[in-house]
Amino acid sequence: MSNIEFHLHYYENLGMALVFLLISYIVTFMIVRKQIYSIFDPLFFNLLMAAAGYSVVFYLYYFELIAAFYFYSFLLTQLAFFIGLSSFKRPRLCKVGGGGGAYLAKGIATNLYLLSFFLFFVSQMIVYYYHGLPVFLDSRLEVFSGGSGFGILSRIIYVTSTVVLVISSYSVIFSNSFGLPKFLHKLALFFYLFVAVVSGSKGALIVMIFVISLMLYYSRKRNHSSKVEKKATRIMYAIAILLFPAAIFTVFIQAGFDNVVEVIIAIAMRFIHTGQIFYMVYPNDILFSFPEENGFIALFRDILGGLRIVSWNELPANHGLLAFQYHYELDVLTGPNDRHNTFGLFYFGYIGSIVFSFIMGFLMSFIRNFLYKYFKFNLITMSLYVLLSLAANNLNQDPSGMAVGYYFSIGLIFTPLFLVSYLMFQVSRKGKPIENNIRNTHSI
Repeated sequence: MSNIEFHLHYYENLGMALVFLLISYIVTFMIVRKQIYSIFDPLFFNLLMAAAGYSVVFYLYYFELIAAFYFYSFLLTQLAFFIGLSSFKRPRLCKVGGGGGAYLAKGIATNLYLLSFFLFFVSQMIVYYYHGLPVFLDSRLEVFSGGSGFGILSRIIYVTSTVVLVISSYSVIFSNSFGLPKFLHKLALFFYLFVAVVSGSKGALIVMIFVISLMLYYSRKRNHSSKVEKKATRIMYAIAILLFPAAIFTVFIQAGFDNVVEVIIAIAMRFIHTGQIFYMVYPNDILFSFPEENGFIALFRDILGGLRIVSWNELPANHGLLAFQYHYELDVLTGPNDRHNTFGLFYFGYIGSIVFSFIMGFLMSFIRNFLYKYFKFNLITMSLYVLLSLAANNLNQDPSGMAVGYYFSIGLIFTPLFLVSYLMFQVSRKGKPIENNIRNTHSI
């Protein structure tokens, strides 16, 4: 079904659609409520959107728009994902020791922060110079499409912008500049906010809230204060308040609606559109009309293409792009996310898809809960934890198109950034021992 076909059917049966939507929300949050850190936890928003998408499958099956084969496949894969997500319990908050020495961690973190800010700024300016502001583009994916040469800038921006936001927001919220001018942290926050607004992405400001939320949650390992909690919460609520007018502004520009009511409806349907891949590929067996490819190559296509091991033209296309082109016959780089349910079913079969979905849920739980518990606190591990957790959020909605790509970016960019920061720190020390400094320096 195309978007128009689904929308017409959905509006004609809105009452039943809302019933499935309510049931989906209740069941989803009953299952995973113990895994959610807070209302600003990215997993909470992910499931808020995903549950709306799950209701689409029930809606399609109720009106006999899809075969029972797809309905039960969805149920089994989603249940497997939730079981995997429950593999590790949400850790209890407790204070832990710093990792590697306070003086060492502070010196490397400062270098990492400054390097990241520099690369973030330069990379973003290059993109603006050659392509203009993304908010005015038909498709932001075209800027960083495979083989364009700008893909590396996308990876640099993703990693460095997150590191910058983590450390600058930590500095502002906890009033700790760790030897750097205070205005630098505020400048970093302002530049990140500017980039988020002009990105043209309705989720850019939401990601900003996620980063600050995960930073705050991780910082509780060392700094737990109700006063700071309230201060941080006010900041996140302030950003959330900006989201609504920013979303309206973005939709007005990109979709050209005439009035606010149409914009509000479009924003509300965005939640339902998280199930877009289901109504685009389940009806009429469209999913299995796509070319057969190797599942592991499709899963790691971003790595294979990014390292030029395989030409981008020879790699399997994302199902979201294929689904959009099937219904609209337009050569545009856009389309729904290929969720773990549809990806696993196509590439690994009925039973294999259940195993695949469980692994995706297990990995998300491992990263969010296990790593949180065993990482030692400092700004370096905090930045890494936030990066890994943000990427893990995509294991549910788009494992091959987004999650693997983000993890590849983290390995490709964060690792050398850390090594260069470490070498800079060693050079600045000029071989002096650090043992005497560790005891006299607060952990950061």
